[in-house]
Amino acid sequence: MPDNPADRDPDEPDAPREEPELDFEAEFSRLIADWGPTPDVEEVRKEARPSPPPASSDDSLKRLLRQAWPDEQPTRPAAEDEAHFEPPPPPPIPRPEPRRLAAWIALFGAPILGLLLLISPLAMPSYVGYGLFVSFVGGFGYLVWTMGAGRGHDGWDDGARL
Repeated sequence: MPDNPADRDPDEPDAPREEPELDFEAEFSRLIADWGPTPDVEEVRKEARPSPPPASSDDSLKRLLRQAWPDEQPTRPAAEDEAHFEPPPPPPIPRPEPRRLAAWIALFGAPILGLLLLISPLAMPSYVGYGLFVSFVGGFGYLVWTMGAGRGHDGWDDGARL
């Protein structure tokens, strides 16, 4: 029978190994000899606290990684300084060009006006409904047609901007 496990037949059961007999008396004697008083909880806590690293190791790290540790540390403002912070005024809202503004008004105004006319007891002529429909579709079409007109294009663009 080969001693190498790779050479053994997988169907063949493993031969029983002879294990050295454990001497209980000797092991028990060793445990009793190592037995000592229970350590004080305060001593264990003092020993568990890590000691501060030596100052020289910190200096060597600063020299190695000078970008990570700038020479001057930023100071944090005091809490009373933060209480009086006033944000700068917001920038003015940009105004769209007149044709785009008219397209937006037609896109949202035509359905709203159409609903108001349907709810009201007034009789609506058919040409008003057609006009509202044309203004809605025209406003939408103009906005889609001029979608990229405000941005400068330099030809091929993969979408990345710096």
